[in-house]
Amino acid sequence: MTAAPSTLAASDTRTAPNVSPMSWRRIALVAVAVGVAYAGLSQYVVWLSDPVNAGAGFWPAAGVTLAALLLTPRRAWLPIVLAVGVAEIALDLSH
Repeated sequence: MTAAPSTLAASDTRTAPNVSPMSWRRIALVAVAVGVAYAGLSQYVVWLSDPVNAGAGFWPAAGVTLAALLLTPRRAWLPIVLAVGVAEIALDLSH
């Protein structure tokens, strides 16, 4: 026996998950965190081996950047890419 549609709607207590879009404050925090992680991992690779003479066998900083881009909405991509760009330029100028 099936219940009437109005009865099912009234007894259904499931709700949609509360998914709010990322705020600009959170996007800025993610961008800064990705920029710092990129800089730290880049320095680690430079410290581990000389990428100029031997070539970098791996670049984990690029993986962190890719993961951040895949896990965030598109409107967060520009601040993340800018943070990574600033980190890259700052590290290039320091060497």
